[in-house]
Amino acid sequence: MISKSAFASAAVMLALVCSAAPAAADTWDPCLVGTWTPTNNGAAEWMARNLPGMNMSTTISDGTFTMRSDGSYSASASIVAMSRPDGGGSGRLEMDPWTEGYWTGMDGRLVLSPSVEALEGTYEVTIDGRTLVDGIEVGPGGPLSHSYSCSGDTFETQLAIPGTADPMIQSYRRTSP
Repeated sequence: MISKSAFASAAVMLALVCSAAPAAADTWDPCLVGTWTPTNNGAAEWMARNLPGMNMSTTISDGTFTMRSDGSYSASASIVAMSRPDGGGSGRLEMDPWTEGYWTGMDGRLVLSPSVEALEGTYEVTIDGRTLVDGIEVGPGGPLSHSYSCSGDTFETQLAIPGTADPMIQSYRRTSP
C-alpha cells in the first residue's frame, strides 16, 4: 500500500512534469514565433504614470525574448535603473533577469509558464546621507498571463496590475523569425 506522503509526492511530481510540457501547436499564434527585442521599458513607463514624484531613468541592454514553435521560450536582459524621488534620496538598481519555460498564445492571451527563472543584481539606496547596498536574488515564480497583439514584426503585451486600471505595456520588434 502506498503511504499518503508518497502519494502526495508523486502527485506533486506529476503536476510539475505536466506543467513543463510543451504547448500543442494549436495553442500558439504563429505570429509570436521568433526572437524579439524590447522597444520600450514598460515597467519604467508604468511607474512614471502611476507613481507621481518618482523620477526614473532605465536602460535595457542585450534584451531578447524568443518564442519557439515547439512551445518553449527564453528571455534575458541587463537592466540599470536610477531614481530620484521628488522628496530626496536616490536609488540605483542593476539586474540581469533571465527565464526559460513554455508558452501558449492565442486570441490575444499570452501565458508564460517558467520552468527556470532568476533575477540577480544589486541595489543602492541613499536617503538623508545614509547609503544601503545589498544584493537581489529572486527565484522562480508561477505562470504569468498577458493580453497581447502581434502583427508582422511588432508585438505588444499588456499586463494587468492589481488595484489599477492602467496596464503595463511592453512593446517589441522582431529581430529574427
